[in-house]
Amino acid sequence: MHNLDLAIDLTEERLERAAALFVEVFGGPPLFEDWQTSSTPSEVKELLAGYSQHGKLVLASDDHGAIIGLGAMETASMSSQLDRAMPYLEDLEQSMFLAELAVHPTAREAGLGRALCTDLIRRAEGAELFLRVTTLNDGHAHSLYESLGFVDLHGTEHSEDCERTAGWPHPYTSDTRILMIHRPGE
Repeated sequence: MHNLDLAIDLTEERLERAAALFVEVFGGPPLFEDWQTSSTPSEVKELLAGYSQHGKLVLASDDHGAIIGLGAMETASMSSQLDRAMPYLEDLEQSMFLAELAVHPTAREAGLGRALCTDLIRRAEGAELFLRVTTLNDGHAHSLYESLGFVDLHGTEHSEDCERTAGWPHPYTSDTRILMIHRPGE
């Protein structure tokens, strides 16, 4: 069983727990695709606190209060992916970017990622919601987003060489990525 809550008044302890989950799943903050081992816990906490201050961070906890998942979105104009997405967005001011989705490895395959995404779609309040997903390296995530109504934005496919410090079998890889969008009513 899991509980979802909007993390607006985030205590320092919950912020630290959310940051620890983020680092465990991703290895560090994906700021400007800077997946380096030198990323500090304070950088991750700053990233998550920013989402929280704007009411765009959702945390999932288990029955014991441990944070086992998180999802975050930001206004499209703040996204590092804006240049790629701009031609496809119908209303930039009303568009959102699903920036983060992390589920603890022991909590996967139980519908938590789906619950977090569904909650963020609801919180987007009818706005277009776009995201970037690794397509070839993580077909499971791509299938999840498709099942929730996201569609590929053809022409946005691109490859990026990156270093992963956690959660990936090969630390140096080239990811093939694509943007996807969820439009209300489609």
